[in-house]
Amino acid sequence: MDNFKEKILTIKELQLSQLFLSHAKIVKINEWFSSDLTNFSPITIRSFSWSEKPVLIDGHTRAFVAAQKGVRALPVIIEEDIISDELENLYHQCVDWCQVAQLHEILDLSDKIVSQAEYEDCWIGRCETFLAKQDKSQKPLSDPTI
Repeated sequence: MDNFKEKILTIKELQLSQLFLSHAKIVKINEWFSSDLTNFSPITIRSFSWSEKPVLIDGHTRAFVAAQKGVRALPVIIEEDIISDELENLYHQCVDWCQVAQLHEILDLSDKIVSQAEYEDCWIGRCETFLAKQDKSQKPLSDPTI
């Protein structure tokens, strides 16, 4: 990530791109998290032409813990590196999945906290399946069969 800008955004300004959170990650973050954001690394976002909001691409769990603790704004890194079409398609699909699941704000993930094994199966597995189908058939974006 060589090409980026850093700034502060409110958590509500961010578009989710993840359907689940790992309980184990939440526990680990709660061990070091401080509401004054000491030791808080900026979360990574990206602007896409197809999204009205900047898309949260890394840091959903940290943003969730911060929101639980009452933090309203976070430091963000706006990633501007060129990415592959496949990766952009994946982010677009992830945002679509979030919209279908009615996940509009970070605290909407409160009911989507799962074990690490479930997270890897339900979320990582889902993304890997989407990418594999993209490679094999170049199905259109927003494939509801996944």
